[in-house]
Amino acid sequence: MFKTGLVSISFRNLSPEEIIEKVVLAGLNGIEWGGDVHVPTGDIDTAVKVGKSTRTHGLEVSAYGSYYRVGCHRRDAEERFDQVLRTAAALGAPIVRVWAYNKGSADITVDEYNYFIEDARSICKRAKAKGIKVAFECHNNTLTDDYIYAQRMLSDIDEAFMYWQPNQYRDDEYNLKAVEALLPWITNVHVFHWTEREKLPLCKGATLWEKYLNILKKSGQKHTLELEFMPDGKIETLTKEAETLKCLVAGRQN
Repeated sequence: MFKTGLVSISFRNLSPEEIIEKVVLAGLNGIEWGGDVHVPTGDIDTAVKVGKSTRTHGLEVSAYGSYYRVGCHRRDAEERFDQVLRTAAALGAPIVRVWAYNKGSADITVDEYNYFIEDARSICKRAKAKGIKVAFECHNNTLTDDYIYAQRMLSDIDEAFMYWQPNQYRDDEYNLKAVEALLPWITNVHVFHWTEREKLPLCKGATLWEKYLNILKKSGQKHTLELEFMPDGKIETLTKEAETLKCLVAGRQN
């Protein structure tokens, strides 16, 4: 089952109220709230307020996009993640998005990897106790930069999940293999159409996204497809991008 949404950091310059209004008008189902601007980590009052406003307007809080980097906080890891978890719970988020370390998979040492796994297991256990999933950002320069390494990482942790997004620096064949291989762990999906640094309208990648969605359907699970960044950075473009996404979910191109 697919739901649609927006990643709030697509419009860091707008307030939560403005973003909610635009998402409702675009006909999307929910919002992933970012932890850097709109719902700062540790600001519980803002988290409660934004979560309530989101649901009052008929939208879902699809996730809390934190910037917690797993394995990078040996001195105060527990305290840092507790702040993230408290904020996500106050927001009413079913998923906390985290980052997989601060190095790519080719550069991490054995000691670093072992601590990373230890930290990941710990935060997953604490989040699960509150009914929240932990899902890793799919991104270059982290341990999810290669899907084969990501499979190993997720298997070692056991209770973690993962976002997915196409890697704009890899070819279509790689990305199709990646979404297939990571399917058992995928929760939400960040949706855009880029070729390296060039941001293009989603409609230009509709045929390829149809293939991605056909693979995602095989999981039998709910996936929220979240638009991330507009090709021109403008809020006015959200309606058109949302229309393309809704058409893809409905099985047609606009």
